[in-house]
Amino acid sequence: MIKKKFKIILLMLFIGLLQNLLSVPVAKEKDKTITLFNQKWNDEYFYLRNFDDTDTQSYLKAENQYFNRKGKTFKKLQDQIYKEMKSRIEEDEISVPYKHGKWVYYYQNIKNKAYGLHYRIDSETNQKEILLDENKLAKGKNFFSLGLFTLNQRQDILAYTVDNDGNEDYILYIKDLQTNKILKDRLYSVDEIVWIKNKASFLYTVHNNAFQSYRLFLHNLGEDPVKDKLLLEENDAAFNLSVYSSRSEEYAMIVSSSKTSCKAWCISLTNKQDSLTTIWTLKKGTEFYPDHFQGIFYSLTNENCPNYKYVQYDLSDPENYKEVYRPEENDQLLEVLHFSDYLVISERSKGVKRLRIVDRSTRDTTIPFEGIKSLTLSLGVNLDSKSDSLRFDFESNTIPLTVYQMNMRTKSLQVLKKYSPKGNFKQDDYEENTIFAVNSDSVKIPIDIVYKKSLYKEKMPCLLYCYGSYGDSEDPYFSSLRISLLDRGWVYADAHIRGGGEFGKEWHDQGKLLNRKHTFQDFILCAETLIEKSITDSSLLVINGGSAGGMIMGAVTNMRPGLFKAVVADVPFVDVLNTMMDSTMALTMPEYEEWGNPYEKEYFDYIRSYSPYDNIRFENFPHMLINAGLNDTRVKYWEPLKWTAKLRKYNQGTNLLLLKMKNNEGHSGSGDRYESIKDVAFMYSFMIWSLNH
Repeated sequence: MIKKKFKIILLMLFIGLLQNLLSVPVAKEKDKTITLFNQKWNDEYFYLRNFDDTDTQSYLKAENQYFNRKGKTFKKLQDQIYKEMKSRIEEDEISVPYKHGKWVYYYQNIKNKAYGLHYRIDSETNQKEILLDENKLAKGKNFFSLGLFTLNQRQDILAYTVDNDGNEDYILYIKDLQTNKILKDRLYSVDEIVWIKNKASFLYTVHNNAFQSYRLFLHNLGEDPVKDKLLLEENDAAFNLSVYSSRSEEYAMIVSSSKTSCKAWCISLTNKQDSLTTIWTLKKGTEFYPDHFQGIFYSLTNENCPNYKYVQYDLSDPENYKEVYRPEENDQLLEVLHFSDYLVISERSKGVKRLRIVDRSTRDTTIPFEGIKSLTLSLGVNLDSKSDSLRFDFESNTIPLTVYQMNMRTKSLQVLKKYSPKGNFKQDDYEENTIFAVNSDSVKIPIDIVYKKSLYKEKMPCLLYCYGSYGDSEDPYFSSLRISLLDRGWVYADAHIRGGGEFGKEWHDQGKLLNRKHTFQDFILCAETLIEKSITDSSLLVINGGSAGGMIMGAVTNMRPGLFKAVVADVPFVDVLNTMMDSTMALTMPEYEEWGNPYEKEYFDYIRSYSPYDNIRFENFPHMLINAGLNDTRVKYWEPLKWTAKLRKYNQGTNLLLLKMKNNEGHSGSGDRYESIKDVAFMYSFMIWSLNH
């Protein structure tokens, strides 16, 4: 009798396992032969690029149904974590106001409202106005994101852009603040604008179907945009136009830049002329970002200085410039902000972002919080160039974002606001420090770690994050959401691998083009270092990266699937070879300077050797959560979709693989603050669940 009951139980377990396996989505395979450099290969899921294909629709539906079914596994824990996270945020919160002329501007979040409101107060009459209510703009929309928010010099007209699809294709609206009416002017695919001084007109850039910002126009309010004057057109697909106002507000600066080179022009914002003056002609590998202040032209440039320097020049002869500031060796110059009596320099020194304040007359230099490691200092809103006050932000992995105002004359500091979490958060309960992974060439890769002191022990659950691409740096930042992990005994680690910009141009160069594999090797070494130091263990290690960082997730999963317990890949750029071979796609040609042109044999072979989608083999993969957006214009939906299909085909284990495809979102996720928190809560619940399965 006991044997019979035991057999029945085994049979039920087998049937349950079989049903579970049978319920896993399976994408149809269709032969697609691709040939390049006399090499042929088959991409059986190439057809998933065709959204209208019935088989694509069927597979997408199956993945969505599978996600909805399996997602219920985490629902209780997700709800619990979401409740925790929500309890820590100030649902009713006002930003630090800033003054511009007679007006004081601020932004306010309101409890249970997904989006914020933009206000201003007349400092003379104390009258308050609502400039924009984002909740009204978002009403009835599946997606909402506010882009530009900029006023003309008289501050009586507001220009703002809205994306209602998540595809970053913004529509520009104009609001008359005197009548509180939206004007008839409607412009599409707008990227940036600069108002003409004391006139009802502005310059603006637009992008094409490939999302290349390629045209600069002049628009006069009230006129049909069809009549707008075209001032400049960029015909090289590797370059993108950008327009911004000089610090003096006397010139608009126009830059057409690739990943490594640029051209530059200026146009007066005060004169009637609407013709461009050339500042910088194209020099391969040289960047030049102009500015103007107190009658002098300046620029940030990397000519003969890979980590940038600051120069001044005469408009008649820009190449005959003289240096104003050059950072110390291995430091990187990021930004320069002019004041009448001061020069504020934002730079990165030994991987740490800091500010340097220079008195123009005495050359006396002040560096706020000098010597403190693992912090981030960023310039805030500083509109008045005649002021002695500087506003900047300060934060770290354990210190909440704090807005400071510094009197540059007296050096005194004032805290304007500290965005501390609600509840019983105590900063001293948490520890942050930096450890190093050292490779065989003695290259030291920093890993920032943060944890709760009272829960620290050997071999803790760990979330290891990275980006490591485009020379972008991952600066320490405070997250109240992250507390839900730390308070459960997790370590959060951020790997500053090569390919990023933490240590300047050379650090970036060592992780791009034919050095891209360094990023994967560095990340694996960081994971191994955390394990060797008994901070965590393979059975407790979850890794995360997004976009180009998602490429790293795919590559290291192929290389070392057994090193990680779970992988979370956000909008992952994983079908690298196919994407780089398609020059009709958005962003492809500009990316040649980061990854290489696959129509050159050397780069073709190299990209093909690491492209995550092309290097999947039969393996027992970790638990995997793949987050994607159907309207993503940067990483097209089919990249994570194809990757998921192929991973399912080659997965020889039973670990959970989930594709979370958001139908109404793009590359940056939800604009709804509550939905964004729910997404993080789901990710954390998946991670926590994975450690026990």
